[in-house]
Amino acid sequence: MTAPDRPRKVMGLSFPTEEERVVVALGRSRDHALSAAAAAVVLASAPDDPDPADVTRLRSAATAYAAALEQALTPQIEQRFRTDCAADIACARQFADHLNSVAQAPAGPDRAAAMAVLHRADDAVLPALVHLTECILRQAAIDQNAVLDAAQARNDKLESLFHAMRQVGRTLDMVSINTAVEASRAGGDQGRAFGVIAAEVRTLARRVSELSEQASRSIDG
Repeated sequence: MTAPDRPRKVMGLSFPTEEERVVVALGRSRDHALSAAAAAVVLASAPDDPDPADVTRLRSAATAYAAALEQALTPQIEQRFRTDCAADIACARQFADHLNSVAQAPAGPDRAAAMAVLHRADDAVLPALVHLTECILRQAAIDQNAVLDAAQARNDKLESLFHAMRQVGRTLDMVSINTAVEASRAGGDQGRAFGVIAAEVRTLARRVSELSEQASRSIDG
């Protein structure tokens, strides 16, 4: 797993990073869509034969758009947003096919084809990509809140457990004190037996307290 994809963790729970990666890829898709549209217009405006550099620029932008779109629209993303963003996804994918056909034309696009690419990018594709990005960011916020809620619930349960452990430790400590008092009263063999029990209970109480503090420090980081 590369560094940008490494999940952030809170209380052992991972924050979602898939949405972040998709949003970045969608941003690149928007940039490449604009670059391709601009390159098409430049080609169509050339008075003579198309400049090979301009042809290469258009084809590179079209290829880059398709590649960035594939990075963004994984099967998981398409499945997850198939209801709210089906039209946006279809629009973005269809534009990739359209760009490819325009870019591969031997003579380059004519003015009508170039303007069609520009208008399609501006009027349909960019709004679709922006809307899809907004949907993903909104879902990411919901997911992150769910992770935080789960972390808080887990923290509350652990704190309750630690509190119970500390109470047990205090109870055992009181038992050891009472046992020591009884040992001093009883004297003789019975007193020594009480003393041994008191020492064992006291040791157990300290161990419970130590474990509780160690666990609490470990969870708090």
